[in-house]
Amino acid sequence: MIGFANNQEGSGSSRRLEMNFRIADFPSDALSVKRLRAAFPNHFDCPDLLIEGYTNNDFFWPSGDSEPEHLVRLTRMICAERTVASGAFYREYLHRDPELLNEEELEVIAEDRRRLEDNYQFFKLADSPETARLLIQHVEAEGRNQALKRQAKGR
Repeated sequence: MIGFANNQEGSGSSRRLEMNFRIADFPSDALSVKRLRAAFPNHFDCPDLLIEGYTNNDFFWPSGDSEPEHLVRLTRMICAERTVASGAFYREYLHRDPELLNEEELEVIAEDRRRLEDNYQFFKLADSPETARLLIQHVEAEGRNQALKRQAKGR
């Protein structure tokens, strides 16, 4: 895990510097069941028997670690958003610790940027590669802005 100890003034304690994802705003937050129903009609609102509990409506039905594909992609998209935001967050601290991000981590961030571009279009959050790249810039801004606010507070 990326991070470094951050000694708080006067506290004598040290803690790991990490982005707070709970206060961030991500493009995937706009996903709703209604939006997913429109994007994946074959997994929602399928005919079935009442006695069977309409189990043909299987969007959220797990069937393994690598299936169904749409759930794997959704999970990867959510993880990629956090990776890209964290990368932008940590870049703002490179002046304090130039070795904060290593080459392997930079490659992971770059790969997740590519993954987001594809997945934003797949999940209909973006209608073109250009729009997807704008959403990725938003994700990076979430990380960067959070780091800048922390630095301004002297943390």
